[in-house]
Amino acid sequence: MENKEDIGKQANKEENNKYSKSVLLKSGEFSDKKDFIAVLLEEGKLYSKSEVNSIVKNYFKRRGI
Repeated sequence: MENKEDIGKQANKEENNKYSKSVLLKSGEFSDKKDFIAVLLEEGKLYSKSEVNSIVKNYFKRRGI
């Protein structure tokens, strides 16, 4: 059983993993957001998974979706 400290360390480790737009587009994890990722993310920049989710979520908020 993981304690809160272990869970926090795991979250920080995941935040340190960053991926390029092309890798994220190929990822099955974001297949439902592929079109949004293609438009919203910049080439040559690296993103964590939570950053990608936040960018897409903010896009929907701005559009009132």
